[in-house]
Order: sequence, then structure tokens, then C-alpha cells
Amino acid sequence: MGTFFAFPYFGGMFDFVVTSFALHHLTDDQKTLALAECKRVLKPGGRLVIADSMFADEEHRALHIRALLQAGRKEAVAEIEDEYYADRSKLVQNLQELGFRVQARQLTTYVHLIEAKLM
Repeated sequence: MGTFFAFPYFGGMFDFVVTSFALHHLTDDQKTLALAECKRVLKPGGRLVIADSMFADEEHRALHIRALLQAGRKEAVAEIEDEYYADRSKLVQNLQELGFRVQARQLTTYVHLIEAKLM
């Protein structure tokens, strides 16, 4: 058993890495380290798929939180702020900098899917 920061596998062992609903427990800096670790264990041309709670970007996060507060949904805001919902635009940028070709889309209000292929 490993962690996002040190998988117990040699580099370049896997064709496919999937993570679902785990990254929102990591800070932005930790997410960057986790993505690099995912890359380390992928073979050239390998794929990484991420399904998690996130916002498209900081502007969307701010607008959503403002709308929740205006609707009196303080508990919903507290739940969001208790976790580290990602800024999808930052994840995409980090992945591109790591050498991935990236596609991303929003599935529900909070759930986004990122598909990345290591080039």
C-alpha cells in the first residue's frame, strides 16, 4: 500500500492510472506532487483518468459559493470549504506541463472528469 506521493511500484509500469474522489483531500501543492507520481508510474503513451469534486476555475468557485450564500446554504459552503476541491484549470495546466495531452469536462455541479494521455 502506498500513498499518492510514493506508489510502491517501479516507474513506467502501468498503461492506465485512475483516481476517483481522492484528490479533493489534497492541497494544491500535494495535488501537483500526486500528478507527478501518477506520471512516474505510467508507461509512455499511458493514460490517467481523474474523476473528482472540483470547479472549472477560481471564478466559477467564487460565483458558486456566492450563490450558495445568497440562498442561505451555509452548510453547503462549509462542506466545500472543509475539503480541497480542485481548480480544474490548474490541474489541466499541471498535467500539460508534465507532458500530458488533456481533455476535461464537467459531469455534474461538482464532479469533473479529466482524461490525460502521456505523450
